[in-house]
Amino acid sequence: MAAAFPSSAKSAVTTVKMLIGGEWREGANTYEVRDPYRGEVIAHAPESSLADLNDALAAATAAKSKAAAMPGYERAAILRKVAQLLVARADEIAGIVARETGKAISDARAEVVRSQDTVLLSAEEAIRIQGEQVPLDGSPMGAGKLALLLRFPVGVVAGITPFNAPFNLACHKFAPALAAGNTIVLKAPPQSPWVVSK
Repeated sequence: MAAAFPSSAKSAVTTVKMLIGGEWREGANTYEVRDPYRGEVIAHAPESSLADLNDALAAATAAKSKAAAMPGYERAAILRKVAQLLVARADEIAGIVARETGKAISDARAEVVRSQDTVLLSAEEAIRIQGEQVPLDGSPMGAGKLALLLRFPVGVVAGITPFNAPFNLACHKFAPALAAGNTIVLKAPPQSPWVVSK
């Protein structure tokens, strides 16, 4: 049986970093993240600046053409790999969720299981994105004509994650965005940024 809190979740105070353009960076300013149950400082998180936001938007914009061109089967494979990693790191992630949110460890584990489902369902949808054929013969002008509806990635998605289920709701933002061929700029909740950075 796993410990109530994995050792990584009980270790020294963590420094949370931002992932921007494939690189981890610290913020110029930070704030304390506290375990709401114990009141202990568990992490120092970055206060993102306007420059950080502009860098994140520029990186997401620069990558959007590559993301849109990625075939559905490749996007699905990436998401399936993410789901495998969630299974492998479930106890660690649940421990962090419990520390940041004050949730019971059983509820935190349930959130991680739900996150795995969210990512796998998004992987399945990555290979099902399709358009429609619409007959236009509802009027004499449209007789013999057919309209085609095609779906395209929107480009850059902005995601804001609330605090009540931070990990699962982050998965609800990034997984569908990636499945549809988009890039994403994701804002973690200030109460629980550590688990979103995992």
